[in-house]
Amino acid sequence: MKNKLSKKEKILIAIAIVVIIFLAFILIRNIRDISKIESPMDTKTEEKADDKKDEKENKEDEAKKDEKEDKNKEEEEALSSEVAKTYAEVLKKPEQYKFPLDNPTRDMFSYSLIVLSGSDTPVLLLQETSDYGMSYVKFFNYDSANKSLIAYEDEVDVGTSPAGGYRAGVSINKDKSSLDFRYVDGAPKTGACEKISFKDNKIVREKYFEGNMDDFPKVDTEEIKWTDVDDFSALEDYGKVSFEKEMQEAKQEEKNKLDALIQAEKNKGNTVLSGTIQNLTGMEVLALQGKEQAAETFANTINETYTIFILDEPQVLEFFSPGSASGGRPMASHEVHMIQLYQIPNLKPYYSKHVVMSFIPTETAFPTGAEIPMGEPSTHTATILGVD
Repeated sequence: MKNKLSKKEKILIAIAIVVIIFLAFILIRNIRDISKIESPMDTKTEEKADDKKDEKENKEDEAKKDEKEDKNKEEEEALSSEVAKTYAEVLKKPEQYKFPLDNPTRDMFSYSLIVLSGSDTPVLLLQETSDYGMSYVKFFNYDSANKSLIAYEDEVDVGTSPAGGYRAGVSINKDKSSLDFRYVDGAPKTGACEKISFKDNKIVREKYFEGNMDDFPKVDTEEIKWTDVDDFSALEDYGKVSFEKEMQEAKQEEKNKLDALIQAEKNKGNTVLSGTIQNLTGMEVLALQGKEQAAETFANTINETYTIFILDEPQVLEFFSPGSASGGRPMASHEVHMIQLYQIPNLKPYYSKHVVMSFIPTETAFPTGAEIPMGEPSTHTATILGVD
């Protein structure tokens, strides 16, 4: 027979079991805590992984940013190109827009591109210049939504009028918020100042002062730079496009037009000549003829100015000769080097320029006495057909 455990032994065994269970619980908990402790190697690995993830995300963000910037740049370049091409059509035929001067030629026109604050596109200013001190400026804009040209009816007259005392000028406000237009009308020296801006495809003219010119407010402005309409370089620089083809086409079209005008004048029996217009003093004309020694003969007129058409090459031409003995309207033929252009309007823009002119033989006369230029004809009816 087995011996039964005593009460004391049972208590000891129970205590031992509790101790074992407690130790087991402590051991299990420690094992769990240990498993949570990362080794330095594991930490570095995870940090590298996080860094790579951040780097990848940053690169993706940079790529998206670059892509957006490239897209915006492409859109801006596309818009600039379209604006330049649209404005080029204006420069090809500036005479199609209604200006005060009749029958203008291309050399009378110039343009300027002005970018005002708050606008994505520049305003185009087109100017027609007279030979009597006045110029006329029209405004054009680009409608981005409809991709079309806006030709405003407004026009400003700038310069100094030969009569009446009118004076005016247009410039750019330094802050680029608007154009500044100011004018004085008449002897009392009264006038006004305006801000010209463009909003919602409309021109806005705000008169901010009216009164005596001596009280005109001082405004910080800059001068407008004008470019000849045959020079597309300002448009090319803005639109990053080439207009070489367009310029060649415009020149060819101008040549065809000139050829047609020349033929029409010849059909009328008129004389067509090419040469250069100069505005010279009487002494300069005599020097050009090699006849300075005759200056004393013209003491009263030697310092006056003469508008002279100098032929490219001397030619024997038939013109009216009042001193001829023949009846009717007598004509005579002499070698001609130059022709005086007497009181012909709108010639100032052509000074020092090579032009093609038409002369009516019966209205172009050889001199009957001592005149400047000596021995050369003069006329008051010549017509400029074009500029070479």
